[in-house]
Amino acid sequence: MKLNTLMGWFCAILVAGLSLSILANHAAAKVRHASTDTAYAVHITNVPPSGAGENSAGTISGTAAGPNVDNLKVVVYAITDQSYVQPWADAPYTNISGKKWSTGTHLGWHYAALLVRPSYKPPSITDGVPSVGGDILAVSKADPK
Repeated sequence: MKLNTLMGWFCAILVAGLSLSILANHAAAKVRHASTDTAYAVHITNVPPSGAGENSAGTISGTAAGPNVDNLKVVVYAITDQSYVQPWADAPYTNISGKKWSTGTHLGWHYAALLVRPSYKPPSITDGVPSVGGDILAVSKADPK
């Protein structure tokens, strides 16, 4: 009888936790984060407007967290029909200072920020956003408001 009661409480707590998690994810649907190691995170706090074209411009910025984060880099992608590294293909890395980062960007329909080791070699154009793994420590995606 006591085992059934404990299992009932466990299930109730599990369902409540999942419900809160789903509500929190729904409330933060504009920004999505991924990391394989909870010690690392990258967040987009300033999302530029939606747009496209090589003459469009805006600023994207955010925060980064993790061990020795100031020695890591952020790689930003503006996403339209494909994902384009920002601000330029020959200058794909954004420095982190005091756990903050900021860079100019061409406008996109969506944006992604990757927290990477300096050895990461980002593709200048890709069909999707690279995933966490290897030299990519965390990924955050955001839509303009």
